[in-house]
Amino acid sequence: MQSLVLDTEPVEPGQRSERPSDVISPAVSLRERVSDQDAVRGGRQRWIALEDIHVFPISLPTLAARRPPPLGHRTDPGLCLVVAPAAGSARIEAVQGSGRHLVGPGELYLVDSSRPYALASRDPERRVVGLCAEIPRSRLAPAGAAPPERLVARAVAATSGFGSLLRQFLEHIDRHHASYRSGDAARLARTVTELVAGLIAQASDTTAEPGPATADRLLMRAIHAYIEQNLRDHGLTAADIAHRHHISVRHLQRLFQRRHTTPTAHIRRRRLEGAHRELVDPLCRELPVHVVADRWGFTSHAHFTRVYAQHYGRTPTETRTGLVDRSRRKP
Repeated sequence: MQSLVLDTEPVEPGQRSERPSDVISPAVSLRERVSDQDAVRGGRQRWIALEDIHVFPISLPTLAARRPPPLGHRTDPGLCLVVAPAAGSARIEAVQGSGRHLVGPGELYLVDSSRPYALASRDPERRVVGLCAEIPRSRLAPAGAAPPERLVARAVAATSGFGSLLRQFLEHIDRHHASYRSGDAARLARTVTELVAGLIAQASDTTAEPGPATADRLLMRAIHAYIEQNLRDHGLTAADIAHRHHISVRHLQRLFQRRHTTPTAHIRRRRLEGAHRELVDPLCRELPVHVVADRWGFTSHAHFTRVYAQHYGRTPTETRTGLVDRSRRKP
């Protein structure tokens, strides 16, 4: 999965754009932005597209942006924006509706594109560094619903609950998006959507508690997100997953049984898929098979070879040899 990087740091000052829209999210380009010239100099932003969801880590000297009332609903892009400042980042003042809060590292905030808002960094000696995601409101339940008034532009903990899971998953996408295929975008987008929906449900005082089926679905999304983030960790076990999500191992096993698998089998399958991607990737051709196995959480080369052959019908070495043979046959 590829990304697009917008970077003004290597550009000579006279050639840099004076428009913040060139380094701030183009997906919400309908909002009006205001900034000093320096705010768009030395800015860096990477774009990662997960279908219609955009994840974009940012690094900017300063930030000042606003969406004024005259734009109205006719030009509403229909987005929910999530921003999580990173450690060491300048704090951001977020204003929307009745909310006006300074949000800093360890927190995140949501902004609704259908309402006027203003964002501004408040620590001039620090850069604005963080992770952002834009999610179409049409993906959230009920369809098209905006975040409730009591939640927008408010500081929400990013160190616990769905806030922590969302921040960790966005970090994972930022660091490891290149290891995914374009076909994985739909799954990753669904996970981001469920985590944002869970965050809204958890953080809003006016949102009713979800029913058992919805709660289980959100819990499974959170569990899958945690597994994806820790697939390469040799210590990832069912007991660890259960402990991190405050449930018993038996409860965890029941959740997976309803989906006709087990936690161990799911972890093994996802690790095998990750290892297989590297074995067939020409860029990873020089990596020994045992190194690929270790990178994906398999401590025993013999065990990896056995379960890989059971899953793919050929050994890892045969997969690698077939790739080399095909490359040699190319004219």
